[in-house]
Amino acid sequence: MDDAKRQQIAGVHPYLQQQLTIQLDATSGLFRFRIGEEVRHLETGGVYIITGLPNENVKKEGDGWKDSYAYLMVDGRTAHRSQEQMEDGRFESLPEGSALAYYKEWKAKQPTAE
Repeated sequence: MDDAKRQQIAGVHPYLQQQLTIQLDATSGLFRFRIGEEVRHLETGGVYIITGLPNENVKKEGDGWKDSYAYLMVDGRTAHRSQEQMEDGRFESLPEGSALAYYKEWKAKQPTAE
């Protein structure tokens, strides 16, 4: 973790320091994906940007609540998927810029209003 991140963490209430360390330290290994990371769903080919981590989001599934990732879809909507489903091999990380290229391709296929 770099010094700027350490200083950011040190400037908050001690109660929040542990959670910030987890979110900002990519080596913690707590979550497979990070905020801002671009991912692809292997079955559909859809490309998304992670906007929220499982320690911040929950999703109703069946009779209970599951920790979930939040992600941005190309049409601007936000969706949630359980941590279990996001991390079971359905999604892969992509190089930065992949979501923009996917968006441009998607946008070009949309019907235009006349």
